[in-house]
Amino acid sequence: MRVLVVDDDNVSLAKMKAIMSKYGSVELVDNGLDSINLVKKAYENGTPFDLCTMDIEMPNLDGTETVERIRQLEKNFSFKYEPLKIIMVTVKGQENNIISSFYNGCEWYLKKPITPGDIENALKKIKII
Repeated sequence: MRVLVVDDDNVSLAKMKAIMSKYGSVELVDNGLDSINLVKKAYENGTPFDLCTMDIEMPNLDGTETVERIRQLEKNFSFKYEPLKIIMVTVKGQENNIISSFYNGCEWYLKKPITPGDIENALKKIKII
């Protein structure tokens, strides 16, 4: 499985890489714009990501807007590949963040701090493992 982890916090990136490495190869990106470019490049190269964990709160382009743009980008490749499975990750737990995350195209939502068990449960819920 190819996994993309997007978070503007280096500690969170390192923790998610350690957890997600159990499931496949992991690439790290610290902002939304770079993640969109990386997803596009992966589709163009025929090596799409299977899963993305996306932090909601990031400077310049937040996770919600990033997911919207990725979903728009995917329309160009929908004839070839399955949509990227996206798990939104945040320190916030308010109901409006959860609802907007699903509305904007994510498959699951996790609140930090995240444990390996949280990830495993989420991957089972979205049927990726």
